[in-house]
Amino acid sequence: MLKFIGLLLIILFSPLASALSYTLEVSEQEVQQRVAEKMPLEKKWLAFKIILSNPHVDLIKGTKQVGLQVDVAVSGPGHLNGNGQAQASGELQYQADKAEFHLLDPKIISLHIDKVSADMQATIQAVAQTALSKALASLPIYRLKDDKLKDKLAKAVLESIEVKNERFLLHLKL
Repeated sequence: MLKFIGLLLIILFSPLASALSYTLEVSEQEVQQRVAEKMPLEKKWLAFKIILSNPHVDLIKGTKQVGLQVDVAVSGPGHLNGNGQAQASGELQYQADKAEFHLLDPKIISLHIDKVSADMQATIQAVAQTALSKALASLPIYRLKDDKLKDKLAKAVLESIEVKNERFLLHLKL
């Protein structure tokens, strides 16, 4: 009998539960600002110096992916000076214990630097990958704030994440 009453209550209040849903929006610009705070990144390796700067964030529609384009400057022995760009991406991940969203395992997908050989670019990509991963692993892209009721609610009931209209939509449901 108690199971029947419990099931009846769930059925009766399910429209109410869907009415108690909320979507928190995080704009591409907000993500851009957080990533830009970590730039420029400078990494020294042996006699080489690599600088990543001027990030451009792109939220990839239909995924939890964040695309990232950065300028790359390289200098080293033998008058090695080159400039170019790198493309990277990572998946947005929610860390409930910290109430923060981070880029999970960002990867450099492509790298092109003028006046630098292909072999040297592979080495530079590995060094730049290390710098980017370390910097973005510690950077929360978005942090839910305890002073906002909506954000307190989000900590407990995050259901899904999607990208739509250049915004992360964080779907919350009771």
